[in-house]
Amino acid sequence: MDYELNRILYIEGELHTLKAQKSKIDDRIKLFQKELDSVKKDAVSFMLDNGVLKTETAHHIWGVRQAPPSVVITNLHEVPSKYLRVKVEPVKNDIKKAIQRGDIVEGAVLSDGDQVLYCKAK
Repeated sequence: MDYELNRILYIEGELHTLKAQKSKIDDRIKLFQKELDSVKKDAVSFMLDNGVLKTETAHHIWGVRQAPPSVVITNLHEVPSKYLRVKVEPVKNDIKKAIQRGDIVEGAVLSDGDQVLYCKAK
């Protein structure tokens, strides 16, 4: 039994470490994406300012072209509902409180809950 309990602590520690690393990696991804976007914008400006629409290097062909049109939402409240996507999900905390008060909530019941393991440091 000690092996399993120590394994739980080890896995929890690994998960904590990985989540922290993921957060740092996500931050680095955002930083590099922002830098890439900036350098690309500078390259396009430089090429257009110098009248260069296409250039070649030893291994690549670089060029400037018109991007396809993209939608810009200027006022979300004015967009017709047929063009909106709505995510419907239950508010479980409110449902739980209502059932505990004795209200009937169609399509939902309270479970008895599972047995869960806890750990406290001595």
